[in-house]
Amino acid sequence: MISHTDQLYYNNRLLSSYNYYVMGQICVAKNYRGKGLVNIMYQHHKKLFQHLYDFVITDISTSNQRSVRAHEKAGFKTIHTYHDAMDQWNVVLWTWE
Repeated sequence: MISHTDQLYYNNRLLSSYNYYVMGQICVAKNYRGKGLVNIMYQHHKKLFQHLYDFVITDISTSNQRSVRAHEKAGFKTIHTYHDAMDQWNVVLWTWE
């Protein structure tokens, strides 16, 4: 994902023209799923980083529908989908405007 992220567009601008950061995947243990922890974590990210960055980007396996839904609920939007040797991935972006 990282090798081609700067070549993607968001709002008709190259991502490389923005100030953003890439976050790795997150995991929530089974006993804690469904409690809104993904949203709580991302709201804290927003509080900490919205004055430093335009947005955060991550990627999600399209086969992981639980994660796709959790990120959509937090406000992420898919801006690109790609395939690699392992899976199909959505590149998702959460803007803090």
